[in-house]
Amino acid sequence: MIEATVAIRLETEDKKGNLKVKNIKEHYLVDTDVITVAEKTIHNMYKNSEYEWEITMLKKSKFNEVINVENYVNKIEKSSNNELLLD
Repeated sequence: MIEATVAIRLETEDKKGNLKVKNIKEHYLVDTDVITVAEKTIHNMYKNSEYEWEITMLKKSKFNEVINVENYVNKIEKSSNNELLLD
């Protein structure tokens, strides 16, 4: 797996018409072991974005795998206070 970070520049106007710039970072775990495949995947995700963006980090992840909870838990419910109750 490849870890990727994308920096996105968001430009908005406040109520007075002043330009506000907000820089945010999005983090992804791409299901591949090839960095160029991860890079192309990220480019495809953002190719139609209206914002300026760039990939700022790509590296092999130390994660072994992503564990899907549904494969290991029979029943998942939410309690009244939004805590997960696992059976």
